[in-house]
Amino acid sequence: MDEQKRANFTKIIAQVLISDGVFGDAERLHLDAVMKEIGMDEAEQKSALKGIDLDTPVEPWIESLGKEHHAMLVTAVNKAHAIDPSSGPHPLVDRIIAAAS
Repeated sequence: MDEQKRANFTKIIAQVLISDGVFGDAERLHLDAVMKEIGMDEAEQKSALKGIDLDTPVEPWIESLGKEHHAMLVTAVNKAHAIDPSSGPHPLVDRIIAAAS
């Protein structure tokens, strides 16, 4: 995965984590782990997290990842969503999974 794809992947996961309006410690730790897992260095991490906005559509980012990364994205989105077990059904998660299928 190249730098732009890693940034887009991170932005998608971050949107899932912040979509409930709370970005707690567990969510931050999870996002840090995801970014390390996909090979992002500190500068790349900071850059990817700038300007994350819930109103930004995720579909172009999903498309940019290419089909070869869609299964990995769906797994990561489901794990991110599970960080907040009280969140229940989630329209953003559903949109991401549909776009990555």
